[in-house]
Amino acid sequence: MADNTTLNAGVGGDVFVTEDLGNGTKVAVSKLYVGAHGVSGGPVTPTNPLPVIDSNTEPAFAAASALSIGGKLASVHRILGRRSAWVDTTSQHDMVEFASTLATEANLTGIESLEIVSSSANDTLAGTGVQSVVITYIDASGNQQTTTPVALNGVTPVALSFKALAIQWMEASATGSGGAAAGNIRVRIAGGGAEHEQISIGHDTSRSGRYMVPAGYHAHLVRWSGHAINADQDMQVRSTAFEHDRSLSTVLHGDASFYLPSNGSNAEPLDYITVPSLGRIKLTTIAASAGATVRADANFTFIVAQN
Repeated sequence: MADNTTLNAGVGGDVFVTEDLGNGTKVAVSKLYVGAHGVSGGPVTPTNPLPVIDSNTEPAFAAASALSIGGKLASVHRILGRRSAWVDTTSQHDMVEFASTLATEANLTGIESLEIVSSSANDTLAGTGVQSVVITYIDASGNQQTTTPVALNGVTPVALSFKALAIQWMEASATGSGGAAAGNIRVRIAGGGAEHEQISIGHDTSRSGRYMVPAGYHAHLVRWSGHAINADQDMQVRSTAFEHDRSLSTVLHGDASFYLPSNGSNAEPLDYITVPSLGRIKLTTIAASAGATVRADANFTFIVAQN
């Protein structure tokens, strides 16, 4: 057979471009055209290319690589959470490492004086553990700030110079030969009061499973994952945003959840759920057992962008 096919053989009609495969069959030869339904944008050529979605323009990639989306400042963050001490098996527990006798952490109000202290004398400026830390927090005006390095003094509390509505995270900025915290490094209310952040022994970053969106910004939840150790866990991502319009709420609402069997794990997209300015995002879980070896680990990734 020859290439091309004439419709209404023997009578004549339109000729369609086809290719003879040499085995008694033909395949149609087509050109790609662009344009919406009913509109011809012309054939695809080097000067009229086929539109494609570049993965580099995906919002999380743009925020991470260019630090902007649509000309607005933006960044990507991942918040880690861990819980290993349990009050009961019915309450939602914040996924923080320091609230061993409380299911949930009370919010700071921006008026409390704070201090930092370690349970080990080796977390000090000349010690083998963490020597200094930087703390990222939300100030009383709702703006996100990061401290200069704060030198530790082991088991002796060091007064912090800021007051906060929330502590976002704490990281080691210098360590000794041990390369990690020698003890539990805690930020607490001055005078030995309630704890509000912790770098645990053997680590260099806090894992407190929560974030407050700064003033003038909004957040988009991208993805989360969780792992249940030695007991089933009913995990949630919650935020102070109403579902119907994603406006600010004073109540934490569930945005996503999954039930994990003991020693099971899961990860799911969060489809860019929006949390407004000054909204709080939190990982919580209900453990099926309050045993000493029960632990829950989780994290969430989000974009924070200027309004």
